[in-house]
Amino acid sequence: LSLLQGASNATVSVAFNNHPADPRQQEFFLGASSPHNFTIEVAGFPNCTSIAPLEASLRHFSQNITIDVTDATSAGPFVGSFPRVVQAVVFRIFSMTTEATIVNPVSGADIWLQAIDAVASYRGRLPLGTLQYDFAAAERAQGGLLLPYNRAVTTPRLPVVANETSIGWDVVRRAIGGTLDVDVLTTAQVRIGHAQLNVTAMGKSAPVKVRLL
Repeated sequence: LSLLQGASNATVSVAFNNHPADPRQQEFFLGASSPHNFTIEVAGFPNCTSIAPLEASLRHFSQNITIDVTDATSAGPFVGSFPRVVQAVVFRIFSMTTEATIVNPVSGADIWLQAIDAVASYRGRLPLGTLQYDFAAAERAQGGLLLPYNRAVTTPRLPVVANETSIGWDVVRRAIGGTLDVDVLTTAQVRIGHAQLNVTAMGKSAPVKVRLL
């Protein structure tokens, strides 16, 4: 890896250690999906290299790095190239169901979506409804919903439990035939190869198409 003097853009491959039961991993996924900056720590460790002088320096190295996800232009070109995971969401009032068109964001690998638990609200304050669905149980032969790499997949219509408040229904009613910006906190169980991941993500002001049928 050749770096010239001054600022340089470099792509470095890393090995991701999966700890699905560790709440810090959930915080990481939540931070990466939120419209707020978050901080990661890059640290050395003993025996990180066989070059003795370099190892002596790196074993005590520690640096906090702020990841800017609020502005793709300032965070570097790679942020803007990430595909939008959820391309479209449709909520159907009469059947009380929702469906989503999803793009697999993992480079070169298929994802199995096994379960989803989502809570929707309007402007972060008014609860609209919840969605809980076990894809693994519904698709026993497949073990979940397959999301092939770099291909859009539309889920089946998934049942939604609406919040029974007049204010919430009034907000939805006024959006019939158009879109409603919804905040959605989602926890998904996914499998990539043999690795199981619990991913928590926050979608702010996600446009949801509201339809009667």
